[in-house]
Amino acid sequence: MQNNITLVVPCMGRLEHLQASMPLMAARFPCVVVDYLCPQHAGDWVLSQMEHWPYSHVAVVRVSRLFSPYFNLSRARNLGALAVETECVAFIDADMLIEVPRFGQSRQAKLQENSFVVFDGRGGKGHSGFLCCRVDDFWRAEGYEVASKGYGCEDTQMQRKLEHLGLQRQT
Repeated sequence: MQNNITLVVPCMGRLEHLQASMPLMAARFPCVVVDYLCPQHAGDWVLSQMEHWPYSHVAVVRVSRLFSPYFNLSRARNLGALAVETECVAFIDADMLIEVPRFGQSRQAKLQENSFVVFDGRGGKGHSGFLCCRVDDFWRAEGYEVASKGYGCEDTQMQRKLEHLGLQRQT
């Protein structure tokens, strides 16, 4: 596969969203699904579907209750990033459909030097919660802040960390 972007998709209790989005994602990108204490066993479902995605690299990272007793989106994204083997990583939510025109049309294009890509949420439901950057830049920024609580602030914090490194935001 010539794609230089791996999608990292945390999932806890969103199996129905993952079932809708995963066939689209796996047809186009290498994927890492983070089964984060998912009561619906998203990782098992992904592994059972692998025969339908024979040309894609799909991995599952499982988080046990012993490691983390509650859902932490930042930790889930960081754990997924550890399994990425491509130059770039895109963090998305399980309910995001990868038919967003700007990303879908440019998926083979490399990120501009010293930049990262976000969708600002103006595209409607399923278009926010997306960040794409080079893996090296992600780790230089030390990943998502795991002390973040709730939803939304982790994306803003990560963007600020990347900007602090001198990277430009692309939308």
